[in-house]
Amino acid sequence: MIEINLLPGSAKRSRRRAGGGLPGKLKGAKLPEFDRLMAFGVAMWLVVPALTLWMFLGQRSTLADLQAQHDGAMQDSINLSAVYAQVQVLDSIRRDVADRVAVIETIDEARYNWPHLMDEISRAVPDYLWLDNVRDITGGDDPMQPRMSIAGKAANLIAITVFMRSLEASPFIRDVRFLGAEQVLDNDKLVYSFTTEADYSAPPPDVITLESILTVEGGL
Repeated sequence: MIEINLLPGSAKRSRRRAGGGLPGKLKGAKLPEFDRLMAFGVAMWLVVPALTLWMFLGQRSTLADLQAQHDGAMQDSINLSAVYAQVQVLDSIRRDVADRVAVIETIDEARYNWPHLMDEISRAVPDYLWLDNVRDITGGDDPMQPRMSIAGKAANLIAITVFMRSLEASPFIRDVRFLGAEQVLDNDKLVYSFTTEADYSAPPPDVITLESILTVEGGL
């Protein structure tokens, strides 16, 4: 038999029964609202370690590159130091060779000075005059600028004057200085003994000709 409850409030009671009989505390409970601060904290907790790891790996890679560059620069510096040392050695050898060549050139150039001087002195000797000696009095001065002392005898003072003027006219001789003369006996003849000094003079380039050089070398 079917029964129908027509009493007021019977439908509400039926729905309450159909609700499963929830406890009273859960009936009025509400879901928690979305907490943004907590969500940001969770996100940061996840992101920061990953970002830190990424930065660490990036810095490690950069450090490795810098170390490789440093090692390469050190090797280049070592190679350059070796090259620089070799250059220094070669430069020292070059300077030594240059100094020796300069000395040789000086000696080679100076060896013609005295032959030229002797040739000029012999040309300047006039009649009635003869030479006893020609001495080098350069001392510690420049060997490229020799100085000489000339001693001789002459039958008269005119011959001495002609000789000195001829010396002064030579392009290889300068500063002719007459030191004095005195009468002496030579082979029972009264003559004048004289002494004079002079300096070497570098002649103009056009004076040194091939013929003069060959003449001087032929007399050596």
